[in-house]
Amino acid sequence: MEIEKAIKETNINKYYSLKEYFCSDVDTFVFPKEEAIKIINYLREDFFPVTGLTLWILDGEDFKIGCAWWTCDEIENENPYSHLKRSCDTAIKYIEDITDDSQKDKFLWEIDFSRMKA
Repeated sequence: MEIEKAIKETNINKYYSLKEYFCSDVDTFVFPKEEAIKIINYLREDFFPVTGLTLWILDGEDFKIGCAWWTCDEIENENPYSHLKRSCDTAIKYIEDITDDSQKDKFLWEIDFSRMKA
């Protein structure tokens, strides 16, 4: 699945594409707090564990990488459904802990995910 599908399916219209900003061949999408949480819940329903988060900061019209990131690898012998639940729950908690209301439009989240193992 591509992130564009999740954006469309969740009717999110507040996000940023960094492809043109950084003149890259690979598109990176970043989302404010509430939209990031919607995307994570969509990924959970579609069986895609969150494997990482990266904080970006919107400073005027500039994007800067933040000094907060998080990864969630599968634990040895962990049930795939347990990994799915743990990764999504922890990602949401991490976003909520880092982003307070005064920063919710300036702190943007890049979400990494992968297909759940059968």
